[in-house]
Amino acid sequence: MVTINGYDIALTRGDTLFLRIELSGRALPDGTDAVFTVKKDVRSTEPILQKRFGASDGSVSILLSPRETNLPPGVYFWDVRLQIPHPAGGYEVLTPMAYAAFAVLETVGDPIGTEDDPGVNPDLPMVQELVAQIRLAIEQAGEAAARAEKAANAQAPRIGENRNWWLWDSEADVYVDSGVRAEGTAEPPEHVDAEKLGGKAPDYYLTLHNWVDNSDFSIAQAGYGGMHGSMPYAADRWACGTAALTVSKTADGIALQAGSAAADVYQKCSADLAAYLAGRQITLAVMDGGGNLHVASGTVNDTEYCVACRTEDWTIGVSLTPASRQLVRMNVAADHTAVIRWIALYEGVCTAETLPPYQPKEPAAELAVCQRYFVRIGGTDSYYHVGLAHAQSDTQLVCSVSVPQAMREGVSPSAVRGGQGRMTAKSGTVFRDISAVSLNQRGVSVHALTLTTSGAAQGMPYDVYVPTGSWLDLSADL
Repeated sequence: MVTINGYDIALTRGDTLFLRIELSGRALPDGTDAVFTVKKDVRSTEPILQKRFGASDGSVSILLSPRETNLPPGVYFWDVRLQIPHPAGGYEVLTPMAYAAFAVLETVGDPIGTEDDPGVNPDLPMVQELVAQIRLAIEQAGEAAARAEKAANAQAPRIGENRNWWLWDSEADVYVDSGVRAEGTAEPPEHVDAEKLGGKAPDYYLTLHNWVDNSDFSIAQAGYGGMHGSMPYAADRWACGTAALTVSKTADGIALQAGSAAADVYQKCSADLAAYLAGRQITLAVMDGGGNLHVASGTVNDTEYCVACRTEDWTIGVSLTPASRQLVRMNVAADHTAVIRWIALYEGVCTAETLPPYQPKEPAAELAVCQRYFVRIGGTDSYYHVGLAHAQSDTQLVCSVSVPQAMREGVSPSAVRGGQGRMTAKSGTVFRDISAVSLNQRGVSVHALTLTTSGAAQGMPYDVYVPTGSWLDLSADL
């Protein structure tokens, strides 16, 4: 399976990937080189995958064989850089797109043809069929890149503070509000009524990276205000403090209602990210439930709320103290309610006028990020089959369990039973209750459950189930 949404790519591990890079209105000359790169993290120095391709017939064809896409399941990042020869000599380097997600999905069957694979012939009918399916998406991406390049020019159409397209009026020497909304619009209009003069539009921005995970609170695997193991979470990646807090999801955003004491909700970050942001200028943007935008900029330091937005109901800010490493901390005043639609944290200084339009991650990509920190197994309306275990003794079973995404590297997740807290092991027609569970990381996305029971037959296989009304939480949060 290969899907393309904008620039984001998702494919099943070991599938063939064929991309054609074309620039709208500009043929790439022969001699153009394209470097396709995949990295685990955009700041990594070493790529996971990097290949160079040449241009032909005005475009660049990028072909990855099953051997090359047989990567551990997870979310990576990719881009392509073009080195285009100039007729007068030398060359220009063009990156036609911002970096995007490259999601590798797990496959039930083993990947085919990944060992000693010489590559895939692009002339085969199966490959040509794949090209036909995705070429339209690639051409659309190329057109979007061309529009982005055009927008970088001084008098290109821009997105104004009211999120409309603004066009340049050369006679009046000002930008003019076209009255056409930019959201969901494929292209800016070609012209506008010259009477609509409203001053110059703010600078146009391409995509800025939002450092906040689950920034619109759309992912809540355990429910809003549910438990992640032994700790309450407002939503995935948003842990609750010790004070009483009522959490709900409304049409206007996530609602956080504090009791008689002020309550905190926070998202922690890694030590690496905290070190990277230290001393840098950042912009925090918060959209509340009433549609009001709050923006604050400043330099990151190790004090609480070094950059923050405040109202009488809440304070939201960056608190990267050495002890807490809270990328974003929300404090709701006692007996008050905060309703928040989304939170964004960008590197650099923006104002309300120059802030880029907020864009959440695709749901599948957001879920993949959240599942690096928390996975719920079971919790369905039927028996959930966890996996096959073998009895190591009459009291101990060991079961390998696969998780959808590779959880945080170097951390052994905790395993906590929830709901009715039941797990059973079945051999033949006999069910045995599991009295304790522990977990150790065995591989990138495989973990070993050690299950305590009684009366097991050593060496016998057992099917492990989570019954209706119970679940098993694997948590590896910061």
